[in-house]
Amino acid sequence: MLGRFELTNQALLSAVRSLSLVREPKSGFQRVVDHRNLGAEELGSIYESLLEYVPRWDAAAKQYHLDLASGNARKTSGSYYTPTSLIDCLLDSALDPVLDDAQKNADDPEAALLGITVCDPACGSGHFLVAAARRIAKRVAALRTGDPEPAPEAVRSVMRDVVSRCIYGADINPLAAELAKVSLWLEAFDRGQPLAFLDAQIKVGNALIGATPALLAEGIPHAAYKPIQGDDKRYAAELAKQNKRERSGRSRYSR
Repeated sequence: MLGRFELTNQALLSAVRSLSLVREPKSGFQRVVDHRNLGAEELGSIYESLLEYVPRWDAAAKQYHLDLASGNARKTSGSYYTPTSLIDCLLDSALDPVLDDAQKNADDPEAALLGITVCDPACGSGHFLVAAARRIAKRVAALRTGDPEPAPEAVRSVMRDVVSRCIYGADINPLAAELAKVSLWLEAFDRGQPLAFLDAQIKVGNALIGATPALLAEGIPHAAYKPIQGDDKRYAAELAKQNKRERSGRSRYSR
């Protein structure tokens, strides 16, 4: 679809310049953006900034505009960026005990560490997954090198194994899922080695629906379609009717 459009050299140069240079707020000086060393934290802040805008096409002027998203739209989408301090606290309390147990009680500690699964059902731009992968990779690198504080190069060399075996995520926002893949790709990049497995491990979808075996067996309750603040009432009513028909069909089929 993009092949039908044209872009002037001036517009392209302006876009490249905006992506390559940043102006310091106090001094006003411009500096080159260090894209090579962008990490999950920087990508997360980019993701959070992008969530503030919604693209809009102006057919009359034949131009795209970026409008500020309303606070309620941001709230109902559940799109928020988790700061590093909270992620570190969660990893300390939830992941570290699992890693300790794997190292102490397994005949093959390295295999036990690489057998751990970390899944973030609302992974956003991958900030939590990258932090978890780093912790696991540091443990594995320490076992391989015999150094309790392995060098960054040693940690990076095992990051590919960790990401390919241990890390999974899902997010309802396609942009967030793509940024999560990029974040993990940057962490696990190994020259000459593909990272195609990321498409299978980071998925777009709503993993926070609160489903249970009973719910799956009986169908979605009618009350689930009661509109809340920010919902389109007519659309919610149509979904409720569709759900009622599907539940009726399920009941006839089960008999």
